Amino acid sequence: MMHNYENAGSHILSWFFFISCVVICNFFILNLTVGQIMIKYDNEQEAMEKVNEANNEYDVFSKELWEFGKEVLYKSFEIE
Repeated sequence: MMHNYENAGSHILSWFFFISCVVICNFFILNLTVGQIMIKYDNEQEAMEKVNEANNEYDVFSKELWEFGKEVLYKSFEIE
Protein backbone atom coordinates (compact mmCIF):
# COMPACT_ATOMS: atom_id res chain seq x y z
CA MET A 1 0.00 0.00 0.00
CA MET A 2 2.82 2.36 0.84
CA HIS A 3 4.35 1.86 -2.61
CA ASN A 4 1.07 2.97 -4.21
CA TYR A 5 1.20 6.21 -2.23
CA GLU A 6 4.87 6.67 -3.15
CA ASN A 7 4.00 6.32 -6.82
CA ALA A 8 1.08 8.73 -6.51
CA GLY A 9 2.83 11.45 -4.52
CA SER A 10 5.92 12.32 -2.56
CA HIS A 11 8.18 9.62 -1.18
CA ILE A 12 8.98 11.62 1.94
CA LEU A 13 5.34 12.32 2.83
CA SER A 14 4.32 8.70 2.32
CA TRP A 15 7.20 7.49 4.52
CA PHE A 16 6.35 10.06 7.19
CA PHE A 17 2.65 9.13 7.11
CA PHE A 18 3.13 5.37 7.39
CA ILE A 19 5.90 5.54 9.99
CA SER A 20 3.77 7.90 12.11
CA CYS A 21 0.80 5.53 11.76
CA VAL A 22 2.93 2.62 12.98
CA VAL A 23 4.25 4.60 15.94
CA ILE A 24 0.82 5.95 16.96
CA CYS A 25 -0.80 2.51 16.64
CA ASN A 26 1.96 0.95 18.73
CA PHE A 27 1.37 3.49 21.49
CA PHE A 28 -2.37 2.83 21.32
CA ILE A 29 -1.86 -0.93 21.60
CA LEU A 30 0.62 -0.45 24.43
CA ASN A 31 -1.93 1.76 26.23
CA LEU A 32 -4.61 -0.93 25.90
CA THR A 33 -2.22 -3.56 27.23
CA VAL A 34 -1.20 -1.46 30.22
CA GLY A 35 -4.86 -0.67 30.89
CA GLN A 36 -5.74 -4.36 31.00
CA ILE A 37 -2.84 -5.07 33.34
CA MET A 38 -3.98 -2.25 35.65
CA ILE A 39 -7.56 -3.55 35.69
CA LYS A 40 -6.39 -7.07 36.58
CA TYR A 41 -4.09 -5.65 39.28
CA ASP A 42 -6.95 -3.62 40.80
CA ASN A 43 -9.21 -6.69 40.82
CA GLU A 44 -6.55 -8.76 42.56
CA GLN A 45 -5.89 -5.97 45.04
CA GLU A 46 -9.62 -5.75 45.90
CA ALA A 47 -9.71 -9.52 46.38
CA MET A 48 -6.72 -9.33 48.71
CA GLU A 49 -8.36 -6.50 50.67
CA LYS A 50 -11.45 -8.68 51.18
CA VAL A 51 -9.26 -11.50 52.45
CA ASN A 52 -7.41 -9.09 54.73
CA GLU A 53 -10.69 -7.73 56.07
CA ALA A 54 -11.80 -11.27 56.90
CA ASN A 55 -8.48 -11.89 58.64
CA ASN A 56 -8.67 -8.49 60.32
CA GLU A 57 -11.95 -9.46 62.01
CA TYR A 58 -10.12 -12.38 63.57
CA ASP A 59 -7.26 -10.06 64.54
CA VAL A 60 -9.67 -7.63 66.20
CA PHE A 61 -11.16 -10.48 68.21
CA SER A 62 -7.68 -11.66 69.18
CA LYS A 63 -6.68 -8.16 70.26
CA GLU A 64 -9.84 -7.76 72.35
CA LEU A 65 -9.23 -11.16 73.93
CA TRP A 66 -5.61 -10.21 74.66
CA GLU A 67 -6.67 -6.93 76.29
CA PHE A 68 -9.30 -8.74 78.38
CA GLY A 69 -6.70 -11.29 79.46
CA LYS A 70 -4.31 -8.54 80.53
CA GLU A 71 -7.07 -6.85 82.55
CA VAL A 72 -7.94 -10.10 84.31
CA LEU A 73 -4.27 -10.81 85.00
CA TYR A 74 -3.59 -7.35 86.42
CA LYS A 75 -6.74 -7.42 88.54
CA SER A 76 -5.87 -10.85 89.92
CA PHE A 77 -2.44 -9.63 91.13
CA GLU A 78 -3.63 -6.32 92.60
CA ILE A 79 -2.85 -5.90 96.25
CA GLU A 80 -5.72 -4.51 98.17
